[in-house]
Amino acid sequence: MRKQTVLLVLELVVPLVLIILWVAFGSSCGPSVAQVGGVCLVYELEDGCDALVTGTDRDRFCDIVRDRLNPRGEVNLEVSFLDDGRLEVLIPHASLSDRRRRSNYLFQWERLSTELTQEEAESLEAVLDRPGAQRHAVISQLQQSHQDLWMALNKVVLAYDAYALVAQRLRLDDPCEVTAMLAGRGQLELRVLPLVNDMGDLSDSAIVRERQRLHEHGSDNWRAVGLDQGYLWLPIRRRVAELMPNAINGSYLGDRYVLVSNNPAEYVTITEGGWEVESAEVDFDNEGHWAVRVVFKGTGGDYFTNFALLNMDRVLAVIVDGEIVSITTVDAVVRGRLAIWGDLSWNAATDLVVKLQAGVLACGLNTATAEVSEVLAPGQGQ
Repeated sequence: MRKQTVLLVLELVVPLVLIILWVAFGSSCGPSVAQVGGVCLVYELEDGCDALVTGTDRDRFCDIVRDRLNPRGEVNLEVSFLDDGRLEVLIPHASLSDRRRRSNYLFQWERLSTELTQEEAESLEAVLDRPGAQRHAVISQLQQSHQDLWMALNKVVLAYDAYALVAQRLRLDDPCEVTAMLAGRGQLELRVLPLVNDMGDLSDSAIVRERQRLHEHGSDNWRAVGLDQGYLWLPIRRRVAELMPNAINGSYLGDRYVLVSNNPAEYVTITEGGWEVESAEVDFDNEGHWAVRVVFKGTGGDYFTNFALLNMDRVLAVIVDGEIVSITTVDAVVRGRLAIWGDLSWNAATDLVVKLQAGVLACGLNTATAEVSEVLAPGQGQ
C-alpha cells in the first residue's frame, strides 16, 4: 500500500516539477533574455524588400534567422518583426561556466604563446580545431623543440577542447559575430566559368572590353551593370583565385574579380521550394583544408543533374551570396552532390553549412546599420 502511495505521489509530483522547470527556464534551450539579460540586435531589411516579407512570409523569415543562429535549439533566443518592419533578435547571455571555459583557454594560450615564436604560435593555433592526427603531429613537434613546455602545451589543448564544446554558443555573445552569421541571404549559385583560350568563349578583344567595364564601373554596382550582359564580374576569395590560373581575372581597388557566365543556360540558382538542401556537413579537401559537402533533395538533385548535363566538360564557379568561394567540375555536381572548398576557416565552413540548411532568406538584412543594446537581467542597474 505504501509503495503504491509513493508511486502515485511521484506520478503527480514529477510532471508538476517538470512543468515548473519548463516555465522557469523556457524549455530545454535555457533561460530567456528576460531572466538573465542579454543583447538586443535590430536590423533593417535591405532597400526595397519590405514588400517581399509580409504575413506568413515573416514567420518563415524569422524561422530561417533563428535556425542560422541556433541550429540545435540550445539557446532561448527570440526573433520577431517590430511594428516599423525592422527585425529584432534577442539573445540571452551565455552561462558563467561557459564564459569561464573561454577565459581559461585564452589565459592558457596567452601564457604559452609568449614562449613560442610567431610562426610556431600560428602553426599551433591553425591545427587546434583539426582532427587528432593533424593536431598531434604539430604538438609533438613543438614538444620536441620545447621540452620545458610539455605541461603548458597540454594545458592549452585541454582548455581548448573544453572551450570548443561551447565556442559556437559563445559566438552569440558577440554582436559582431551574430551580424556576420546573419550576413547574406544564403543564396547558392553555380555559374559556368569562361577560361582563357577556351574554344567558344570570349575572344581577346572581348576580354579587354569586359576588363574595361570592371575598371569603369567598379565593384559597387557590378551586378546591376551586368544584368543585361552575357557575363558578370564576381569577387573571389584569395586562395580560390590562386587555383584558377586559366580564369579571366580582373581587379578593382586591390580586390580580385573573376568573370562568370550570365547566360541563363549556364547558371543555376538555389531557391526555396524547388530543391532544398538535404544535408550539409563540414569536411576536409584533399589538402586538409576545411570544406563543405552538400547533398540536395530529389527534385533539386534532378535539376542539378540536368544543368550539369547541359554543361559537360565545363568548369563551374560555386557562388555564395555573390562571392566565388570555390570551383568545381560538372562531374562533381552530378547526382545532386556538391563539394565547396576554398579559403574557408572553421567558422566560415560551419556558418556556410548552417546557412544552407536553414534556407534562403527572401531578402538580406542591412547588417551595416544594426542597432545593438544591452538588456539587463532582473535586479541589475538598480
